[in-house]
Amino acid sequence: MNYQQTLKANDAASSLADAKNIVATVTSAVNACKGAYTALRFWTMQENKYQAEVALARKNKEPASKINKIAKPSPPPPKAGSTCPAPQVFGIAASAITPAASPAASATSTASAAGHS
Repeated sequence: MNYQQTLKANDAASSLADAKNIVATVTSAVNACKGAYTALRFWTMQENKYQAEVALARKNKEPASKINKIAKPSPPPPKAGSTCPAPQVFGIAASAITPAASPAASATSTASAAGHS
């Protein structure tokens, strides 16, 4: 049973100990959600920074060897669980956990759509 179901249940706590367990469960779940969104926000900032640096290097016609040396961010962290509320609940805008469209992906999509590879 997830914490939302626990809270929605009638008379979920029959004792002070049960109430404390419910509070601990909810607190843990809220902290996990907030941690997931915080990690996603940090990764998104790193990913956007990387994409901007690559775009600038390409715009400046830097050699591929130099572009390849730009530090890539780590893989994205896991997304927040399905029982988590929206990131705005934690003061994090939805746009802050969604990377900007990468210039490289956009260029590839455009070329593919035009029939060029």
